[in-house]
Amino acid sequence: MRVSKLVLLMALTGSALEAGCVRDERFDPSGCDVQVRGQWLVETQNPNMTTCQNIALVELAIIDDLETEFWSAPEFTLKCDAATDSNATVIDGGAFLDTLTVTRGRCGGTGAILKDREGDYKYRWRATTSQNFIVDCSPILSQGIMPIDGGTQLLLDLPTVNFQTADGGVECPLGIIP
Repeated sequence: MRVSKLVLLMALTGSALEAGCVRDERFDPSGCDVQVRGQWLVETQNPNMTTCQNIALVELAIIDDLETEFWSAPEFTLKCDAATDSNATVIDGGAFLDTLTVTRGRCGGTGAILKDREGDYKYRWRATTSQNFIVDCSPILSQGIMPIDGGTQLLLDLPTVNFQTADGGVECPLGIIP
């Protein structure tokens, strides 16, 4: 009787070992090679306490090639009114995500936050209320990295996004919703 219990226990243990451990391998393009820059408007105007209306936060998500997973670093989530966010850049009233200028100390303060890669990066912007209710979002777009400073640095320079303040909220275009 004891031998059969021991054999059963060994069989169960062997099955568990064969199954292996489950590893979480989410999409993660973080690195120390590529800087990121982008600007946002609200209703074609520079964002401020008045123009932002119900938009509290703007977020940039980097999306995998299959458009099934996204990655958004803390540096990519900013207050709509950039003047009140120490992690955003304001130039002549314009609001910018600019990891070259504001990096939260990542990668030794170089401003680089993404890995150098072949091909374009896919991305999507979204705007949310303070309760994370989606007010607006861009379609999934692609942009390539480019060399700057005589080729010594790499930059993902995104075109300006223009958020609309939809009181009823919006549905994001097909594809993942970050």
